Amino acid sequence: FSRPSNYQLMPTNIVHNVNEAVEIVKMAKKARLVKFAVDVRNDIPLLSLVPDQISQVFINILLNGVDAMEGKEGKMDVVVEREDDAVRISITDNGCGIADDNMPKIGEPFFTTKPVGQGTGLGLWVSQGIIKSFHGDIRLKSRRGEGTTFTIILPLHPKE
Repeated sequence: FSRPSNYQLMPTNIVHNVNEAVEIVKMAKKARLVKFAVDVRNDIPLLSLVPDQISQVFINILLNGVDAMEGKEGKMDVVVEREDDAVRISITDNGCGIADDNMPKIGEPFFTTKPVGQGTGLGLWVSQGIIKSFHGDIRLKSRRGEGTTFTIILPLHPKE
């Protein structure tokens, strides 16, 4: 992460970025009880992205999922699949989920459900900005007590 990004779009193997992000998050002490699974469902073409930025998005979401497991055994499933003219990456955890009253606030700058000193509330806000800069979309589904799924949709051929 100390390597500065040049912020240039380049052909990017999104599966490599997903796997790299999972390996980085697995090394975190708080992830020791979490089982990670990556499922690549079909042939995924290269996408025009900034590799460091898309990796940051994956790491942010994966770490939030690990935090949602609150130090207990858990599971993170990542599914990468091509759908028509887009690539869909779904990241699902079986953590504590998000309370309904917090759902509209997710992604707002400085909003966090973490204790003071443990989160800035900027990770998802930055992630949303990155995905939008790639003409993509990020969606959220969550059920309190059951877990959360973030779905990132990236177009194969972004419209300028």
